[in-house]
Amino acid sequence: MRIYKDKSSDKVWWVDNEGVIGEFLFTFDKKHVYNLFRDYPQKLSVEEWIEFNKENAYWANFFRYRNLEYATKHLDELEKLGREDLIKKFVDSE
Repeated sequence: MRIYKDKSSDKVWWVDNEGVIGEFLFTFDKKHVYNLFRDYPQKLSVEEWIEFNKENAYWANFFRYRNLEYATKHLDELEKLGREDLIKKFVDSE
């Protein structure tokens, strides 16, 4: 297994589970590993979700309906962080 970042400034580490096809794993701390298709975004904290989407625009758009639901459920937290703009981002992408 290999853990790597796309860019040195990224906070998301990707896990290359060599020999496994179609599994997209990532981590923020190299301890807790998320499965992109099973865990994203519902198992991420709001801060992790924001960071993941910032660094991975393709996946944020790919899962825009999940993201809209997630952002709506976490509106209070997003407002506290001053990031209610993220709901508009996913509404506008429909």
